[in-house]
Amino acid sequence: MIACLIPDLVGMGAVLAILLWAVLAAEADWLRRQMPFFGKLWFLIAHGALLLWLAAVILRLMVSDEHCLLFWERLAALPMVVLLTAWAFFLLDHSFLRRSTCAPWQLVLLIGGPVVVGLAMAADALEPRLVAAVDGAGPSWRLAVAGLEGMLSLVMGIYLFLLLSAGLLISVLGVARTTPRYRPFYLRLPAIAALPLVANAANLLGGVTLAGHDPTPFVFALVLLAFTWTIFNDRLMDITTVANDLLFYNTVDPIIVFDVEGRLAGLNPEAQRLLHRSLPAIGGDLRHIAHVGEVVRNVLDGHGRRAAKPLTIGARHFDLRVLPIEKPLDRTRSAMGWVLVMNDATERRFLSDQLLAERDFLSKLMDTSISGIMALDECGRIIYANREAEQIFGYPQAALCKLRYDDPLFQIEPVGHHGPGAPLRQLLAATA
Repeated sequence: MIACLIPDLVGMGAVLAILLWAVLAAEADWLRRQMPFFGKLWFLIAHGALLLWLAAVILRLMVSDEHCLLFWERLAALPMVVLLTAWAFFLLDHSFLRRSTCAPWQLVLLIGGPVVVGLAMAADALEPRLVAAVDGAGPSWRLAVAGLEGMLSLVMGIYLFLLLSAGLLISVLGVARTTPRYRPFYLRLPAIAALPLVANAANLLGGVTLAGHDPTPFVFALVLLAFTWTIFNDRLMDITTVANDLLFYNTVDPIIVFDVEGRLAGLNPEAQRLLHRSLPAIGGDLRHIAHVGEVVRNVLDGHGRRAAKPLTIGARHFDLRVLPIEKPLDRTRSAMGWVLVMNDATERRFLSDQLLAERDFLSKLMDTSISGIMALDECGRIIYANREAEQIFGYPQAALCKLRYDDPLFQIEPVGHHGPGAPLRQLLAATA
């Protein structure tokens, strides 16, 4: 055992495996310090198991003794089972948005799997001794020993394949249960989950190996790196980015994305519903279609600097906003496209028209009233006088609006009273 820890040869394969181990270790440490996401616990456990498996592979590549080669090959099977189990649990939590907790049944599978594999490896290691022990006991005992070893190996192979198949099935069910408008975000999950299954099937059915090893864990290394890259880019597991994407698809305002040549690059479902008869396919020219064609031409001619005018489509009214999509690595900061946001102003326009109509109605009502009506602001200045008030005071509205309520002009003499009149301010104070 101790002799197997001492390397006696270092080839290019071992160097590449060491570099991969270092990358995965740094990735796992970085991932550990990131914000939580669904399935993070199992994702980290899968990383740890992959690092242990890769360490066993590295040591196998660095020894030449036949017994040590066989020892590390058998030992590498244990973390591989943990890796596949944790991977299935990660897909379960992430596909169904479950909190990452270790339930008792999950703990049983996480520990029981390596125990079964350990028994299979022990039976394989003890086979020569068992065969020697039963050599004189007859052929039936030798067949029993061979059958036990074959059965344990078969159980291990079936167990690993079932774990991979369960992970793929879970991810497919997660996509099937997703609302159709969100489904494109999660279709990549079963696509990635299928890669280790393909590698495992190629090993079991076609004997495909990589440096003498089952290629499944190597594919897992690439898969975990790919998942971590999506985390780094905030595209798959960051809840904020997913929320932003869902907002794009859920908003009631149509949104159209087009490039510098006026070609359609993308749109949300609301834009599809509004313009489905006139919109071209993705990549089609928007400059000559109805409604938004003129807007697109104005944006392209003015390089996005012209303010877009309001747009009316049928009975709906839209206020337009044009947002540039800038090239982050371009020194000129020139746009590589634009986002046309059509804010639905139909209800606001309707309410505004109603208020204007009500104002006009009240204005006509006051102008035709047989009572003198004046309106004052908070400082006591007259801001409005109807026609009857003009006739009462003998001044036009323009002249009345230059006065205050305490002006000597406004001396109110009650009916039947022949004394000096009271100022308007006293009357207002008495009625306040």
